[in-house]
Amino acid sequence: MRLSPTLDRVDDELVFPDLSKWIALYIYDCGQRLYQPETLSHYQNALKRFERWYETVLEGKQIDRRNGKQFAYWLSQVKDKCDDHPGKPTEGRLSPVTVRRTVGVIRTFLRWLYRENYLQQNLADWFPLPKTPNDVKKLIEPATLAALFEGASKGKMPVRDSALIALLADTGLRRTEIATVTAKQICFLDDQGTGYLKDVLGKGDTLRDIPFSPVVGELLKLWLVEREGISS
Repeated sequence: MRLSPTLDRVDDELVFPDLSKWIALYIYDCGQRLYQPETLSHYQNALKRFERWYETVLEGKQIDRRNGKQFAYWLSQVKDKCDDHPGKPTEGRLSPVTVRRTVGVIRTFLRWLYRENYLQQNLADWFPLPKTPNDVKKLIEPATLAALFEGASKGKMPVRDSALIALLADTGLRRTEIATVTAKQICFLDDQGTGYLKDVLGKGDTLRDIPFSPVVGELLKLWLVEREGISS
């Protein structure tokens, strides 16, 4: 018999009997929903840190609003990256971005427990997302982009590959996000090619619309025409 997480009242402490089993159940559920392997690995690593914090840091194995807020600070002092970066040295503390992403996974885990009726309320706000430095985003070099398009032109499906590269460069979508996009999600707003991708599944199971430029839209139109010819 599985023991449920216990929470008797709003300001009570949250206790996890057999936390590792709850984590395994959640990861299994994510796998059933066809999460990408990279996403599953990221979730597993984040939840390893959560389990270690719960088992070795918390006195009495009780979570409340106060120590939930301290979780991000504890993460910022952790030196063990839990194999987040295979092949890279693990010396040094976690980056602010990794800390924020880890907290985000814990919030998603708690929302899942609530959605599946294992918890009486959503406790995600017990773990506020820490702020990260507003770093300037790195833009792809023109020479690099030109080389990618040249490589795409020499492939077996140059129109499709060129459209994908343009879409990646224009929207900043992750590889795993763009790999799941279907033709039905491509929406055009005008004859010039302006449009958006509808309901793109991103981190935390969030759906959002992603706009693309007319140049990318024209490439996508070319690919859709070619795709129709291939399937007919």
